[in-house]
Amino acid sequence: MKHRRLSSGLGLLEILLALFIGGLIAAGVLLLHGDSNDTKLCNEQKEEMLDIVAAARFALNSQPDTSKLNTYTLGKSGLLPRKYSKSYGSGADTSQANWNGLVNAFGGPLYVFGVKYNGIAYVQIWVYNISKRQCISMVTQDYRGLSTSQSINFLHDSQGAAYTLADAELYCKDNNTNYLGYNFFM
Repeated sequence: MKHRRLSSGLGLLEILLALFIGGLIAAGVLLLHGDSNDTKLCNEQKEEMLDIVAAARFALNSQPDTSKLNTYTLGKSGLLPRKYSKSYGSGADTSQANWNGLVNAFGGPLYVFGVKYNGIAYVQIWVYNISKRQCISMVTQDYRGLSTSQSINFLHDSQGAAYTLADAELYCKDNNTNYLGYNFFM
């Protein structure tokens, strides 16, 4: 009688199945990491905007002329953490010649303007160069308690309310050139 020899190793099918499952797990981890990083950056951006608003309010207490409130004067005031400033060279010299403005949490430029409309003072904050996914993450959050206005690419203003996912998909561009605008009461 012939005896069948039992195989002690894994067959090709088992190895391919294990590789496929491992690939699925790795893809899931990468997707979750990307989403968590976007959430982290969105939270950092909200914190930065609140810091800017607080600094603008403090600056306007000593100089109530909103027309003099801008990216440069606020950035040079010393009221903001240095991590929000972007400069050329070593970063130690933030004189006007070497200073390159404020940077948002996503790495793009951030602009600040003091505005007075119908006697009401606002600080406008514009966040530039964000991806579609980051844009959607930012605008689907509700800013009504913080901002009177939330605008995507100058196309639509939600009055500070969160955009629906469908509207966010519609207004956020497919590249890294999205910009968001916010108005905060002073």
